Amino acid sequence: MPISIGDALSLAFRRTGNICFRPFDLGKWFIMGFCVFLSTCGDNGGHFNCGSNFNFRRPSGTPSHAFLPGPSAKVFLDNLWTTITSNLHWIIPVAIIVFVIGLAIVLAVMYLRCRGRFMFLDNVIEGRAAIVEPWKRYGSQAYSYFLFSLLLMVLGLVVLLLAGGAGLAIALPDIHARAFSLPSIVGIFVFAGIWLPLSIGLIGIDCYAHDFVLPIMMLRNTSFKHAWHEARKGVIRGHIGQLTLFYLIRTAFAIGEGILTTFAVCCTCCIGGLPYLNSVLTLPIHVFNRAFALAFLEQFHPDYRLMRDFPSSGSGFPVILDSPPPPSDLPSSPDSPSPA
Repeated sequence: MPISIGDALSLAFRRTGNICFRPFDLGKWFIMGFCVFLSTCGDNGGHFNCGSNFNFRRPSGTPSHAFLPGPSAKVFLDNLWTTITSNLHWIIPVAIIVFVIGLAIVLAVMYLRCRGRFMFLDNVIEGRAAIVEPWKRYGSQAYSYFLFSLLLMVLGLVVLLLAGGAGLAIALPDIHARAFSLPSIVGIFVFAGIWLPLSIGLIGIDCYAHDFVLPIMMLRNTSFKHAWHEARKGVIRGHIGQLTLFYLIRTAFAIGEGILTTFAVCCTCCIGGLPYLNSVLTLPIHVFNRAFALAFLEQFHPDYRLMRDFPSSGSGFPVILDSPPPPSDLPSSPDSPSPA
């Protein structure tokens, strides 16, 4: 069966229209929006602000290559280190408690996100708004997917530690000298060269599992491991080019979706930026993304056709015949008696 991105896009647009707008049901939007909120829980929680109030000024007459912090920064760092080392007796226990609480919160959010992804996938496949029934039905599959997500998070931390350790080892002379010169620059490039490609690879694995492995888990009612092996054989093998094109288009759509989301948040005076309300406001975007992946997946094998068909929307009202038409509407046979 030929793989067509255009067919998948067309089906995804029709599916989004049928679920979200035909008919428009605000209650359905809020229910499905809650599933979206769970499925994206923790995905956009970290926003990094690159702004800083530290001004590294270069005194007049200092060469441009000598990028050194001022003496006040050195004094501050020395005082901070002295304070930390002299209070380790209570800083270490507090840090351990904070770490355990933070880890528990992270794991809980990850588990809810896995449950929410199955709930929202069920809603898009069935064309309905439901919470309780998919929550109960896909508990074991969601737990299996949670274990995979946990493994992926550990791998991400390992990659970060390896990249950071390599960069710090190279920049160690500058750290001791409290300077910023060639070793620091090389350390930054080494850190980026290790961390960036490996992180992109882990993100790609997570996206692939979300787009293709989860539907197979739901279809086969199986664990993540078995669904991964089936997806590797049925989807990856021999289709690297199509998958690359799929994710390039997804990336382009993500840029446009980000612009639309920002515009929608601005039009609602930032009220639409609140987590749950944002999920409701941008529901068509999430439905389209999920339906696009499902429509693309179903082209690999007839068994992967998961999305239920909606009733055909013909013109006028549907005619439902509960009983045969009256005898007067039926053609009379030559032997039948004429009505009195």
